[in-house]
Amino acid sequence: MWLGESQSHCFLYVYAYWPKPASSIAKAINIERTATYKMLEVLVKKWLLSESISKWVKQFFVSDESAFDRMVQKEESVLSYKKSKLPDIHTLLQTMSTFRDSQMPPIQFFEWTDGIYMLFDDIVKEFQSWKYREIICFMSQTLDAHSLFDTTMWVYAKQLITFIQKNSLSLKTILWQWISILEQIDSTYDIEMFSSIQIWSGSVNFFIVGECVYILIHNKVAFGQKIRSNQLAQVFHYFFSLY
Repeated sequence: MWLGESQSHCFLYVYAYWPKPASSIAKAINIERTATYKMLEVLVKKWLLSESISKWVKQFFVSDESAFDRMVQKEESVLSYKKSKLPDIHTLLQTMSTFRDSQMPPIQFFEWTDGIYMLFDDIVKEFQSWKYREIICFMSQTLDAHSLFDTTMWVYAKQLITFIQKNSLSLKTILWQWISILEQIDSTYDIEMFSSIQIWSGSVNFFIVGECVYILIHNKVAFGQKIRSNQLAQVFHYFFSLY
């Protein structure tokens, strides 16, 4: 409980035959001299052994039977000091956690049909809050991905489409499509065409609103993400400006 096996052998030998130099102790307990010396230094730091110099050689001994009392007192003192520092440690960790989190872009998740309605409502709120004039939408789909559950963008984005039309805002739609593989990219500002675009299983939508990027994936379960990252949004703004 108090010491390891080797440390116990070392302590008991010194207690029985002290004072002894490290070389004699190493030979008696059958442990290499350097390792024994390091172990003796540990026991000295624990206040279990004392040391003195005799004829230029360091001698180790047990000063009295209260050695373990001193060790426990020292450990209690160290533990008390560590406990006193716990509030400072918690404060430091909280500060570091806040700094770490501040470096990560806020991410919001949307799931199922109700969640997708909320995603488009959130896009409208971004427009209203920051007074943006244009939104960019990127859509990818193939005819082979068509399912029995296809619907049009109007069903999900009715509020957004109405808001854009009412406020004479701009919606740029970039449509990447073809039959079985994505081969053709077209772009348009026709809001009516955007409204009638079919949403098929497997299609992916990106909406770029200021510094926010919305990702919408239609599968058996529709889900979306909102990432507020100026760096990421700038990349998409530049890429989609090429079309």
